[in-house]
Amino acid sequence: MENQGSFLQSIVSWIFKIVLELRKHIIPVLIIGLVYLMFWNFPQTNDLLLVLNQPRDHFKEMLFFFAGLTVLAFLISNLNDYLNGNNSKAAYVPMDSKEKAISKGEESDYDDKETEDQYLERMLPKVLGTILLLITTFAVEHTFNTITGKVIFIGAGWGLTIFLFLLLLSLYQDIGQWFARFMKKWDRKGVITLVLAVICLLIIIILGFFNRGGSDEDIVRLFWAFLLLSLFFFIVSVSYSRLILWFKENVGVFLIAGLTAIAFVLYLVFLVVPGYSSNLNPLTVILVFLIGLFSVAQAIKVLGAKLKIPLLSVVVFLLFIWGGITAARKDFNHYEVSSTKRTISVNERPGLKEHIRSWIEDRRDTIAASTKFPVIFVAAEGGGSRAGLWSFLIHSKLYETNPDYFNTYLFSMTGASGGNVGNNMFYNAAYEAFQKDRTINLKSSGVYRYKASTVYDQNYLSSSIASLLGRDLAESISGIFSFKDRAELLEGEWASRYSETFNGTIAPSINREFLSFIPRKGKSGKTPPVILVNTTHLQSGNYAVISPVNLVKDSLGTHIFRDFLANYERAANKMKEQKAIRINTGMLLNARFPYISPVGRVPGVGQYADAGYYDNIGGTLTTRLVAAFEGIVDQEYEDLKPKLDIRVLMIRNITKPKSAKDTLRYSSQLLAPPQVAANAIFAHPNELFNLFGDDYMIESKRTPIEAPRDSTKTITPILPLGRYLSESAILSLEARLKNDTIQRRLKKLLEVK
Repeated sequence: MENQGSFLQSIVSWIFKIVLELRKHIIPVLIIGLVYLMFWNFPQTNDLLLVLNQPRDHFKEMLFFFAGLTVLAFLISNLNDYLNGNNSKAAYVPMDSKEKAISKGEESDYDDKETEDQYLERMLPKVLGTILLLITTFAVEHTFNTITGKVIFIGAGWGLTIFLFLLLLSLYQDIGQWFARFMKKWDRKGVITLVLAVICLLIIIILGFFNRGGSDEDIVRLFWAFLLLSLFFFIVSVSYSRLILWFKENVGVFLIAGLTAIAFVLYLVFLVVPGYSSNLNPLTVILVFLIGLFSVAQAIKVLGAKLKIPLLSVVVFLLFIWGGITAARKDFNHYEVSSTKRTISVNERPGLKEHIRSWIEDRRDTIAASTKFPVIFVAAEGGGSRAGLWSFLIHSKLYETNPDYFNTYLFSMTGASGGNVGNNMFYNAAYEAFQKDRTINLKSSGVYRYKASTVYDQNYLSSSIASLLGRDLAESISGIFSFKDRAELLEGEWASRYSETFNGTIAPSINREFLSFIPRKGKSGKTPPVILVNTTHLQSGNYAVISPVNLVKDSLGTHIFRDFLANYERAANKMKEQKAIRINTGMLLNARFPYISPVGRVPGVGQYADAGYYDNIGGTLTTRLVAAFEGIVDQEYEDLKPKLDIRVLMIRNITKPKSAKDTLRYSSQLLAPPQVAANAIFAHPNELFNLFGDDYMIESKRTPIEAPRDSTKTITPILPLGRYLSESAILSLEARLKNDTIQRRLKKLLEVK
């Protein structure tokens, strides 16, 4: 019993010492925690790990990401060795206490005299660097399992836990020294260790040559490449063989120093001009900023050590206070939604009742001549660029099949987040063609079938991340600069890409006034369909609608929503400003995904966030529009009522069906409240599906395509949630249009009897 008590006491003492040592590495721990959140839990970034190898230039993408990840792990593992150096060589070569002893020929004496505290001080940074790599490695398996239900190794949670446990054991001095003696006995010159490290690198490179562009097998190979990188890093970090030390001193340190310098220069460039980051994968941009922020924080820490004050803690505390004061300022306008000069007043909008009557009257003869005349309401589910592209593709396909889809049968379009962005992009082109009684060509002549795909073949995420972690962060704290926030940058990217894609067509810019969408009769004499944009009012949590028709004027059930445009114009008039929002501004107010896009400020009105917070498909508004339409028909068009066939086109984003086990999986009291909130948000689409059935539900799914680098094989690419789609992902969504069920439902939607 006495021995057991002594052992437990030593374990507790050892754990306590680890915690004390971790206090010296607060910044690395925070970096590791942030990487865990982004790569395991944040939906806009975690699945991007799985598409690193999708681009045609995947070797470049992988090289940049692997290099950035290795540099960050190296800084975490070795920066303290730089800062604690007390010899001339340490000015450019990081050396821990044991490496210094070896350089002086005192290795045997050092092993005998090293204390447990010294051992932890030497080993803990190396373990932290390896943990960073392992978190990234098993994030691949975690997300892969979430999307496909498949396991690569032993499961992400178990795999990470086992490796973390092994790393924890390596921090126990007796175990670490025993392993060091074992390796020294069998590998006196370090040849085996060096060969093992080289083999890891060679296999990583070889795995890259087998990449076909994003198949499930490619993701499995990506996982093993990351695991081998983790093993390589740990071997090189903890090995004290003279061959490894020579390599680190004469090659590794200069390579890492060069890469670090490049990363820091990129950090400074992206800090000033975040738009330049669009040439890099979003995850690589994250690593660049983590390296930059880590370097700045360590520089402040070093300065504090020289001044003998906790300067970093003081700076962080003051920045928090300053940021809180800035955020509360009424004149802080950095995140104010962008505007343009007002030329159209909200008072020019027709009421919903007037619009319904006009729409029916303009089609009366066609309706009367039909047995079943389709009246189409569109609700598009949110889900980043993949939802936006899917929505745009569905409309393009329908319009290509029959332009009367838009010109005659479509009554309204709405949705949430990315899905409604796609609605707006299509509507902008089709509405202009409608006004001029023409049709617009939505086909593309390049790699893709449709112009929609060309619009979305753009990295819309990197600049937002660069701005979020860079100059927007600085402005949120200081409030003293003046430049476009990440929301306005995205609006500009959308407008630029859209104009470039539709150059030479009649499609106008999406940079114009939103009320350009007021449903005015076209040359054909018909009233066009209407598009409605949803958003969520932060202060009240209420649903707000950006609508070119007045939903409040008539008591048709839609008056319960906040009228964004009326409130906006009223507030602008009070400030004696003639301003209005643009189309692309309205699109983004509907799709301000948490953090990636800032919550938009409207002076005198409040703040607005993603429509998906309230309803991720716009079903709440769609059901009331249907009810309003049916109400007018019941009251005023009894003769046409039997002929009008209401059809709700539900454009759904890719979903993962829940198993019976998932529906009965219980949560702790800690996790239950946020899970209820999240599940409630994404349950709204199900209500719409249950109400109208699935006859016209069109769902995106991963669809096989020809492998970009091997035409004899097929791949089924991952479709990431973020605002970043590779060529393979886009082609997969286009291929989905050929699905028999999709084609049958779209044909049925346009069927007139």
